[in-house]
Amino acid sequence: MIQKNKQSCVGDMEVSEVNEYKKLALEYVQRLETIDDEIDTLKGDKKTLKEEFEKKIDLKTLMQVVKVLKLEAGVIHKDTFDIIKEALEDSSQ
Repeated sequence: MIQKNKQSCVGDMEVSEVNEYKKLALEYVQRLETIDDEIDTLKGDKKTLKEEFEKKIDLKTLMQVVKVLKLEAGVIHKDTFDIIKEALEDSSQ
């Protein structure tokens, strides 16, 4: 069985271990290429979606709202957040 260290010395392996090592390397590269292809497809889908909606809605503002909502959803102490936010909003007016 191939040792699970980060750097394998192929010179110390038996023929069967070298063959297994080759198979693992090939499997890794094939799976990585599949993922990269899927990422490229998703990027294309995202571009198409943006093009479809950019003339229908203010996407820049919409994406800013989405960012704010994600940030607010991650706040642990919501009550403290709301108080501080209110104070800062009041002081800027």
